[in-house]
Amino acid sequence: MMLDTSPELLALLNSSTLFWMADCITITPRFGMPPLPAPQSLHYNDSPLDFQLVPGEGPALFQAWRIKCGNISDSQGLEVGECDLLCHPGPDDLMGTVPWMTAAAVKGMLMGAAVTIQQAFFTQESMPYPVGTVTIFKGYISDQGPLSAMTAQFKVKNILERLNHKWPRNLYGPSCPWVVYSTACGLNQETFAVNGTLSGGTTTTVTCPGLTQPDGYFDLGMIKFNDGDNAGTWRTIKSYTGPFSPPIGPSRAPIIEVSLPLLYVPGADSVTLYPGCDGAQGTCTAKFNNLANFRGTPNVPPTDAVA
Repeated sequence: MMLDTSPELLALLNSSTLFWMADCITITPRFGMPPLPAPQSLHYNDSPLDFQLVPGEGPALFQAWRIKCGNISDSQGLEVGECDLLCHPGPDDLMGTVPWMTAAAVKGMLMGAAVTIQQAFFTQESMPYPVGTVTIFKGYISDQGPLSAMTAQFKVKNILERLNHKWPRNLYGPSCPWVVYSTACGLNQETFAVNGTLSGGTTTTVTCPGLTQPDGYFDLGMIKFNDGDNAGTWRTIKSYTGPFSPPIGPSRAPIIEVSLPLLYVPGADSVTLYPGCDGAQGTCTAKFNNLANFRGTPNVPPTDAVA
């Protein structure tokens, strides 16, 4: 693997000057850290000192923290590299405005987070800034390992994991392969946006009076929180149950279940909902009127069909 290094760092490595190193870890949660404008990335290093990689007001401060990256594996060929992150947050450490262990271990806020690991090289003369850095690993948190009261362990897969797709590229089946609202799908997401106001709920289920769409309309879609403690947060909609007015008894307001728990229990928050798609031809036609871009082949006979 080619490492991008500065001339200053190359000169240091080719000299006999004593230096010391620190691992710098940047973690960017997939869904951010509400409420905004909280910093949207976590910056840690495994040394006893806080430092910036370059002078100035803008660069992030890498906090001295109890974190260790180990078992870094990277090889040529088809095998995807990986590494382990071992974190020891203290009781006062926060992720945004939420206790670190609660956000990571209970809420799962770091699943899918992007991780960049850099090695910073220091000399006595360069302090408090490094002579240079080398990026040694980039990837995404794929698994959460064993947990204890103050320890969280994560498995990080190399960014090349994103290339792990099945071949051949074009597969034929009854479902459409396009992601809804993608360029290939051709739909404008904002055209299908539906605004609403919640009446409360839990971190996994919310109630949204005023919606009139039938059961399943927003399944596999997205919900965006526009205000409140969860402002700026997006969640995938696991299931949507539409309104119901029985002949006798109280009516039921629409209920939305999200796939990943929210950090905060919502109140009367403003939200925007986007319907999802299951790839079926009927959904493409009835919900989106987008049959011209439907790529599925529902009329292909199954493999066990006989003439």
